[in-house]
Amino acid sequence: MTSPKSQTTTTNTTATSTTTSTSRPATTVDLSAKPYAEMASSLPHPPEPDTLAATNDAPPVQDKLTIPGSHISSDTLPWNGEELHWREWRSKYSTIAALYVLAARHYQDNHDDRQAVHVMFSPPQTDIESVSDALQWRKRVTDIAQENGIRGGMTAFHGFRTHPSVVTELKSYIHETDLDGTVSDVLQWEWIRRGGWRNYVRWGPHFHIVGLASDIEAIDSYNGEGVLQRLRVFGQYDRQDTSMETVAEHRSVAKDIVDHVTFAESDPAPPFSWFGELEGDAWWSAEQLATDTTINNIREKLINGPSNPNAVTDGDPQQSEHSSVASNSETPRDNDLLTIGGEINILDANITFNPGPGGDSKLIVSVDQSISRKLAQPIEDDNTNSEILAETSDGLFFGWKQTAPADQNDASVTAEHETVIRESDGAIDCLPLRGERVVELQNEREENSVLPVMYKGAYPQVIATRVEFVEEIISEYVTGDFGSSNSVSLA
Repeated sequence: MTSPKSQTTTTNTTATSTTTSTSRPATTVDLSAKPYAEMASSLPHPPEPDTLAATNDAPPVQDKLTIPGSHISSDTLPWNGEELHWREWRSKYSTIAALYVLAARHYQDNHDDRQAVHVMFSPPQTDIESVSDALQWRKRVTDIAQENGIRGGMTAFHGFRTHPSVVTELKSYIHETDLDGTVSDVLQWEWIRRGGWRNYVRWGPHFHIVGLASDIEAIDSYNGEGVLQRLRVFGQYDRQDTSMETVAEHRSVAKDIVDHVTFAESDPAPPFSWFGELEGDAWWSAEQLATDTTINNIREKLINGPSNPNAVTDGDPQQSEHSSVASNSETPRDNDLLTIGGEINILDANITFNPGPGGDSKLIVSVDQSISRKLAQPIEDDNTNSEILAETSDGLFFGWKQTAPADQNDASVTAEHETVIRESDGAIDCLPLRGERVVELQNEREENSVLPVMYKGAYPQVIATRVEFVEEIISEYVTGDFGSSNSVSLA
């Protein structure tokens, strides 16, 4: 694997080369098998800036914003505590972005719910004149996405677009070469970084969104403020036959997004954020939706498979960064595993400790399929409180609020209605209670009887669980023979 330190990248802030010839490069090898940086360096130097007729009507904020590259120090990159070279950083966060969307698709019970899309939202271009404007719009974009058929995902901000002449020029260079048809965003931006990237872009703030979509028509029919544009519907995701093409497709899109994500040079925000169904306690929140085994399997395909659906291999370093994405755990034993409902296997468990003031511990349990609230049904007929609790045979508690008196702004319930079956008098329409509220209610009714447990691969994520079952899980997986070697960690 080529070291990023050995890859030569010109870092001059202005284009000084006089090489403007449009003659095609001679190619005697398959360039499409090389790293994007090497592909870009095989082409003629980007043209002189004055040939682009670029406009400069951007607000002053553009000078406070930047993108990844050798023009800035490693410690300027967002969330780069390891001070990775920028191409390693790009690979790391491309993998994170692709991995957790794929993990979220994996754990959707309904095949249709696994549908994923890539969309772009362009706000009114004069609305972003400061760093805080960009951050506020990033939050507004997640609301717009959820109101228009995208249930959850990730979003990232791009402040710049390549000048149209750049794309035309690049295509003229690679026409009838091995690179023809491979003009990805990554290749374009690698190329213009050779001549000082700011010389070849124009101000054009927009946001990329990749997420789970339930209503494609809602995306296409959006007529609100700004422009919402569907760029791609990802290939189908099959749990039993995870297509390498689908995994590669996600990696390609993620890399295009992360490559020139825009951030403030001082006090940069995280490169992207999660929202909706993929939002959670951890910044890479979708980790809460999948087991370690599933995450490791998908990661393996992301690392070792082709980087785009056309199997054009990107040889940029992709190995060294992954150890920090999630721990490499040993595969737990699969004989005599504890189960939930007799069919759902508990694969692993670990306890995380928050070392800060007032920090608490959290039990995180990996299961091999989602845990349905139906396990606690039918509920008893005499359970007529406005907030209903029911217990499974394993000591997991779920709760509902009957919808008639429910406050629409009540944070203790979820937004989606659910039919709850009683033992003899049929079904009632309810709003599911969040796990934290169930813990609170059950402990009021039976003091210190349950604890909040985070089930990875489960919906809902936090489930109130009887102390006795928690103790059994800890005994078997954390201190016993089952589980991985990473049973205790710092949050």
